[in-house]
Parts: sequence; C-alpha cells; structure tokens
Amino acid sequence: MIRFYKSPQPVTLFSIPLIILILWAQAMPSMAPVVTTDSMLLWKTVAGWFNGWPNWLNFLLMVSLVSFNAIYLNLVCNKHEVLYKASYLPAFVFALFISCRPEFLVFHPIHFVNLIFIRVFDKSFSLLKSDSSISSIFDSCFLSSLAALIYFPAIVILPVMIISISILRSMNFREWIIMLIGFILPFFFVSIWMFMKKSAEEFWTNYIDHYKNIHPQFDLEIGKPLMVLAVLLGFWLLISVFRLRSNYYKNIIRTRSVQQVVFLFLLVSFGSLFLQQKIALIYFAFLAIPASILCAYYLLSEKKRIKFLEIFVWIVVATIVVNHFS
Repeated sequence: MIRFYKSPQPVTLFSIPLIILILWAQAMPSMAPVVTTDSMLLWKTVAGWFNGWPNWLNFLLMVSLVSFNAIYLNLVCNKHEVLYKASYLPAFVFALFISCRPEFLVFHPIHFVNLIFIRVFDKSFSLLKSDSSISSIFDSCFLSSLAALIYFPAIVILPVMIISISILRSMNFREWIIMLIGFILPFFFVSIWMFMKKSAEEFWTNYIDHYKNIHPQFDLEIGKPLMVLAVLLGFWLLISVFRLRSNYYKNIIRTRSVQQVVFLFLLVSFGSLFLQQKIALIYFAFLAIPASILCAYYLLSEKKRIKFLEIFVWIVVATIVVNHFS
C-alpha cells in the first residue's frame, strides 16, 4: 500500500475519492448541516441554504469536498516541496484521518475551513518563489479571516499567518498594511451584510461572546476502539515529529521553512480545541491537515522498516473500520 502511494503516477489519486466514499457511506442517511449553540451566525446562515437539500445530495457534496481537500493538499505538498520528494501519501493519510471516526462524517463547517486553510497554505508557500508577494499576502489573510467567520476556533490562523509569513519572507511596512487590510475586509463585508439584514448587533454580540465564555469541557465517549485508534494515531504522529526533527537539517532551506509553518499549525490547531465550550471529537478533524503532512513524511522517509510500516498502516485501517461499527 505504501509503495502504491509513493508512486508518482497521477492515476493513484483516483483511489482517494473511492476510499472516502467507502468510509463515509454509513453517514448518507443522516447528512444534514450541523448547527449548535456555539455555531457562528454566518455558518447558521449558510447551513440554512443546505437544510432543504436531500441527505443524499448533501452526502455527495461532502464526499466531493473531502476528496477535493485530500487531493488539493497533496498537490500543494508536491508543488511547494513540503516533503523532500513528491508522492501521493499526504492525500492517502488525510483520507484516513478525516474519516477515522463516525463523528467526523458530518456536514460540519470544519471541512469547509480545512479547504480554506489548504488554499491559504498554497498562497503562503508561494511567497518563497515569487517576488510579487502583495496579492498572495492579501489573499492568505483575507481567506484566514473568512475562515474565522465561519468557524470560531479558526481565529487561531491569524497569529499563525503573521508568524508564518515572517518565517517565509522579510516583510516591509507596505506588506504589513496589506496583511491588516486582508484581515479586516471580511469582517467589514459581513458587518455590512448583517446590517442590511438588521442583524449586525446580533452578529457582533454572538462573536464577542465566543471570547467571553470560553470554559472548555470534554464531551467525549471514550471506548476501547477509540482508545486504540487514539494510541495508534498518536504514536504515528509522535514518531513522525521525531523523524522530522532528526532529518530537519538534511532538507533544503525552502523545505525547512515550510515544515516550520506546518509544525506551528499543528501546535496551534491543538490549542484551538480549547476555544469551544464543549470539546467534541469532531473538533479533532482540525488537526487533519498538519498531522497528515507529518505522518506522510514519516512513511516517505522510512526506507528500512517497510514491512513493519505496511503492517502498521493496515492495522490503522482495520482499527478505523472497527471504530465505524463500534
């Protein structure tokens, strides 16, 4: 399996939608937009558009979205040399991570935000190869702010963007102003839209309350299948981080800079879990992008224990299947 996704043949990517379709199939009868008391007002508005859709159509939309996320993430990794070598492992690992539990198989804003973040990374990483950076900085900051309007914990991407762009290039005063404008404009446009709907006060009250009422509590039902899956994925991620650290100076400077950003996003994504009133399992899907990249790096860089890795990956796949039916 690992050799198959290490192959540079584009036909390999056609298996990714099939994997996601199979793992998401059980969710088709109940695929309706998730709206909770903590949901952003903008997401509640967007979710209302899809509530009238039949479940099967929402299901096709989500499978297409998640499949596109996996493939796009892989293309970004190969395009910007996030890993030291091109492969299709990031898409494969992302497909497993984002489908590993029934709680992830929902019509949730986090899947839309993941798409925005992948696009943000695509724009941000291009700063290393482009002399004309203004449009990339503006687009990255605008999209980051838009993500924060859809899903509140995505607000953490704003400081990540500031640090990341500082890592990727030396910014001048003009670029800092462009960054600030990019952050502000989505809030400005949404405020005007809400004002026209006579909901501006409700929108800002709702948004500010997210900052005031942060008292996170875990809302998890931890059974044996989930514990085994958590241990396996946690172990995989841990050894991947150590492998990245040991190989860090073997990579070219551009790859090292991008990997710093990915690792920073992993840490901040984990911290974002505590920006919710109740920490549910679906919020861990926020870690799928950085975790997939790091774990794919380990699979790609390991050359001695291939048989062990093949067995390990198959054990992870089997555990995911068990979790789907537990």
